[in-house]
Amino acid sequence: MRRKTRCFIAIAGLLACQSIAAADELRIENIAGGDNVVVLMDSRGAAGPAGCRNDEVLRTTGQLALGNVLAANGCNAEIAVFAAANAMALSFPVWFDSATDIHTITMKPIVDVPVSVWIANATAWERAPLDMANATWIYRKNKVGVQFVATYHLVSSDARAVATIGKSCDSIGWVRRSAWYTPNTLNIYYVEKVTLPGELAQPRWPYPPGLNCDRFGDGDIKGDANITFIGGNANLATLAHEIGHAFGLVPGREGGHTTRLPGFDPSNVMWTDSPPVQSNMRSHFSLGQAFRMNTQADGRLIANGLRPGPRRACPPLTSPSDICPPLALDWSRP
Repeated sequence: MRRKTRCFIAIAGLLACQSIAAADELRIENIAGGDNVVVLMDSRGAAGPAGCRNDEVLRTTGQLALGNVLAANGCNAEIAVFAAANAMALSFPVWFDSATDIHTITMKPIVDVPVSVWIANATAWERAPLDMANATWIYRKNKVGVQFVATYHLVSSDARAVATIGKSCDSIGWVRRSAWYTPNTLNIYYVEKVTLPGELAQPRWPYPPGLNCDRFGDGDIKGDANITFIGGNANLATLAHEIGHAFGLVPGREGGHTTRLPGFDPSNVMWTDSPPVQSNMRSHFSLGQAFRMNTQADGRLIANGLRPGPRRACPPLTSPSDICPPLALDWSRP
């Protein structure tokens, strides 16, 4: 490995030199607000299959010495960068065996996610903006790279609208054909009570606080993750939870819900009990969850055209691989 030499004036007036190992470098530009960003890196650090380094979590404010990153040679070479006020960046660097490579990533602006909010329950008119503001705070705090831009529609006095919207995913066919639905956009419906579709109905859990229709529908419409119902018994974190499902953290029973999964606790946004005793204080996403929401093939960020991809098939409980970090992989602390 080539080495750089740093010289300085010693106390006695003599010139002293210290040898410093050369290092490849990662440079991240256009970080909004000088954020301390999180870098998720796959690379090769030594010869042979054992030299593949996956899911290395690093932090930087712009420049990061990486040591000598070797040419991929069968290992995954990928960098994902997460920031509070920028979109997640996904980059595929080409490294050489010499320790003189510089890879630059230019961060893009945060993704504005349009949301149509339909208030079929008049008592939610003041609450809905608070839920949306809390969701934006949670997603920015966890560096998912999005913020929500909502348009509110008060339709509670329109009997036809209330009847069409209904209270569960078995009405989504009617909803999608109505004037109370915006295509390719998150649509949030505030109703008095949410009921579960027939296949999920439980006498001890008749009215869940929220329901995303990612996998439930009626007739020929098997599901629409752009449709979410929020009930009158929801709490401040329910909307953020249901958007997590819309963004690809599904199915609920297979890791979309994190209840009692190793590495998670009730502070996680996707934690829920059945019946759902959900904490108002849920505000944490893991790094593995944030990565999936930005890359999941059927997640609404990509499907609605808000991110370019690439699409990944990384359901929550997928075994970790070079393209799917563990679901519970968490952020290193500053």
